[in-house]
Amino acid sequence: MSKVIFKPHPGFQRSIGTVRSKSLSYSFHRKNDPTGHGLLNSQGTKTFAALHQITTSNSTFEGGQLKTNQSHSKLCLSGVEAEHTITIKILSNYGHSSLVAFSEIDILNQSRLVIPVNKIYYKEQYDECDNTQRNLQCLANGALIKNSLNECWKHEWPPNSFQNSIDIVMKVKSRSQIDSIRFWPISFDSTLNMRHVIIMLDQNVLYDQDLPNDFGTIIPLKLFDEMGKSLVKRTVEETFSFDDYGVFPYKSALKVEIQLLESYKSKTEIGIQHIGLYDNNGAFIPLNVNENVHLFDSHYYQIHNTDYHLKNIFYNPNTNEQHHPWKSEIGSRIIISPPMPIFVSAIVFVTLKKLNDLKTNNDHNNSNDAESSVLHSDTTANEDYHSNKKSSITCDDIGAKKVSVLINNVKINTLKLRRDHETDDQELARTNIVFLHDNSMIKEKLIQKLTLDSKNYQRNTENCWANEY
Repeated sequence: MSKVIFKPHPGFQRSIGTVRSKSLSYSFHRKNDPTGHGLLNSQGTKTFAALHQITTSNSTFEGGQLKTNQSHSKLCLSGVEAEHTITIKILSNYGHSSLVAFSEIDILNQSRLVIPVNKIYYKEQYDECDNTQRNLQCLANGALIKNSLNECWKHEWPPNSFQNSIDIVMKVKSRSQIDSIRFWPISFDSTLNMRHVIIMLDQNVLYDQDLPNDFGTIIPLKLFDEMGKSLVKRTVEETFSFDDYGVFPYKSALKVEIQLLESYKSKTEIGIQHIGLYDNNGAFIPLNVNENVHLFDSHYYQIHNTDYHLKNIFYNPNTNEQHHPWKSEIGSRIIISPPMPIFVSAIVFVTLKKLNDLKTNNDHNNSNDAESSVLHSDTTANEDYHSNKKSSITCDDIGAKKVSVLINNVKINTLKLRRDHETDDQELARTNIVFLHDNSMIKEKLIQKLTLDSKNYQRNTENCWANEY
């Protein structure tokens, strides 16, 4: 077993990942580790160019070449057992109203022989039934033609309402090179078959279109064709960041959950003006709200609120599109499930402002154009809620005060949404930022984008970089 040696940074721990083979093992840890494991280099590189030496029991790696202790010996790299991850993201079927099913999926080597699947599982566990693994094994048991649904892999369709796809992960270990993946559809009911799928080899998207419905197909699992042309359509989770402790990859988010826990005064309802997600470059992430953002109650029953649509809070702040405040019941959960993993470095929350004297609906409708064009049209949701109450009741009744953020089902932070009552007519005085990574460049870029001054930054932002999520 070999070790990659780096200078460790004291007192900081973050597991980065592991690449294993039978004869080589590269373990990347941000950890004060007496065994000698340490940091990736701090230059932001994605390659192993900075690895100055890898030592094994009978060989060394120097200057990009592997040398054995016997000067004329060479390592046969094709004999090294390598592990690969193949992910199949199912986005649609061929028309069946309640199920998606398939006969067989095989991973093939260069001789078109089947490579055994070491592990098969759902990327996100959809159910906890005892027969889940048995059901998945039907997809890779070597039998191409199956004559009944009981012999096939199957899953409810569409999947859970806050999931837009079914992600099946296959892990294989082989000394021979992976060549392709073979899909064999069901013949006895073609409406059950997978239709639009995305196929990824490790972090590389190689296929993103419909599968044939009436015959088997073989899809290359190669990064380059015979002419050296790249077959990679795009990459996933290859983005890196760095801080004072070295380089680490961003974890991609398949699911972002925002729990609305507490308002400033109301015990039943909660309101907010804006929620925005920002990527690893500090840029706003646009979302397809109709398809990818859903509202649930505290028990995960979906809520369909036609009066207060989620579009009202997930608007693009870089445009002048019309937007209105939004409300729901306390304990509601907003779940964002993008069709492909996204990199989220920060989440911005703008809560509702406090008004000492609440306007009535008539007063609001009779306000002048200048007032109605102000960005902080926060009274709408509160006025609707309090339309039959006296004007002495303030917007504090439903203004969001506490929220939780979960990434891939792991809680990242619970924070209080603060606001400066003296200047809360200004949106920045009610803006709160959760940073998911300790990256000063992203912080500065995002804060500059939001035009926050240093005073507001100290009072209205909270850092939250997780070791892993």
